[in-house]
Amino acid sequence: MATREQIDAALTALEEQQGLRVLFACESGSRAWGFPSPDSDYDVRFVYVLPLPWYLTVDAGRDTHEAMLPDAIDLSGWEVRKTLRLFAACNLALCEWLGSPIVYRTTPWAARLRALVPQFFNPRKAMHHYLSSARSTAAEHLVGETLRIKKFFYILRPLLAARFVERTGAMPPTEFATLYAADGFSPTLRSQIDDIVAQKRDAGEAAHVRLPLELRTFLQEEQIRLQAGEVGLAGASERGRGALDALLQQCVLHGAD
Repeated sequence: MATREQIDAALTALEEQQGLRVLFACESGSRAWGFPSPDSDYDVRFVYVLPLPWYLTVDAGRDTHEAMLPDAIDLSGWEVRKTLRLFAACNLALCEWLGSPIVYRTTPWAARLRALVPQFFNPRKAMHHYLSSARSTAAEHLVGETLRIKKFFYILRPLLAARFVERTGAMPPTEFATLYAADGFSPTLRSQIDDIVAQKRDAGEAAHVRLPLELRTFLQEEQIRLQAGEVGLAGASERGRGALDALLQQCVLHGAD
């Protein structure tokens, strides 16, 4: 099991080896969502900036870094210019990183980017993203009498996120407990979900569960209901990118956090 000190040391080693500077680093995936298994990896996601000469070449350089380290530390990071391009297009994975409850490194730069999430959020794209994630997982795993507990949450959480977008038109919270608490479930469904949440805390990644009929039916019917309302959501509008350009320049030209 990795400690925060080990993760911080891994980020520091990467900075020294690659000549980059980490602007933001957080936990992603099941640990950020709040339902890791005892044997879950540490999905560390980060944004970094490189020295000025990297940005002054004709050919674009490598703009990602990935490494699987001991103690199940899975490092994956994006260079800041790539990050801001994806942010402008409402990349949902990035927005979830910015909302992660487990933050390993942060700077004022990250806070400024997080404050821009409402401006660049695209409800229609978000709904499509979360519904596609739920549908593809359900099509593969919600077919037999049982399914892996991990895959159950890979169906339920994006459905809850889609329901949140439907209600608010805003970026859903990253943490599962916040999404779940904000949703209106019948006592029966809530009890069934609570039971699986409890099982997930003690189960390994390969553990299976048999879903009650009511819960299985909810997962299937909610996908259909949300898909029917998907087209009515607001899409992208013209966004001014001046704020993002300023964030890039602060890092690259001025070294500001």
